[in-house]
Amino acid sequence: MDMIEDDYKIRIPMINTTTRSLNVANTANIILYEALRQVGFLNMR
Repeated sequence: MDMIEDDYKIRIPMINTTTRSLNVANTANIILYEALRQVGFLNMR
């Protein structure tokens, strides 16, 4: 991770729980949803 500049890093905040793990599929879904939300869900039905 040190090779990636801070401007390109994404932090997904999580509630403090005993299990602090997200799998790759869930993480990808969170990032995709946020990207679509920021562009106003263009061409989505």
